[in-house]
Amino acid sequence: MNQVTLGEVIRNMVSKAMESSSGEFKVPVREIFKVLRGRDYPELKYDVETDEIINLKERSIPELKNSYIYNTVSRMPQLRVAGKHAKHKIIWIDDDGEQTSAKQFDGDGADKYLVIQICDGEHKKSESARRKRDSDAAVIESFKTRLMKVVPSVMDLDGERKVGAEIAIGRFYDLIKDAK
Repeated sequence: MNQVTLGEVIRNMVSKAMESSSGEFKVPVREIFKVLRGRDYPELKYDVETDEIINLKERSIPELKNSYIYNTVSRMPQLRVAGKHAKHKIIWIDDDGEQTSAKQFDGDGADKYLVIQICDGEHKKSESARRKRDSDAAVIESFKTRLMKVVPSVMDLDGERKVGAEIAIGRFYDLIKDAK
């Protein structure tokens, strides 16, 4: 039996979301677990004395992280070609089929869903990317200012050579000012 990867599951979900009229596709985490691990999602087991859940580790999917989903989706060329991007979230569905929050839901996690939603437009760059770009621009401006303060000596030149050197220095400064 071929092992299915989480990346394949996510890419498939994005494809299904792109095909759907709502632009959304959701899958129970229980099903993702079954596809990845090749076995049913374990039911909760409680310690009789402490009433604590004792099998959380065997129920987890540690690779199902925001960063993994984001990186997998961002590398899908069909989204870029279509001029779209994907968002994801985890939701909980109660017994009545209504969406609820994790704090309000006291079930066993069987009704936890991964939702992929397709949105128009390219994905916006993060705040940290903008800060880095601004920081890089500040470093460049600082270097340009320091470079402009350095004046090569033309004292030993005279006549046409001195005039030519002064023109060259002026043009060099203009290039520095215009550099981005």
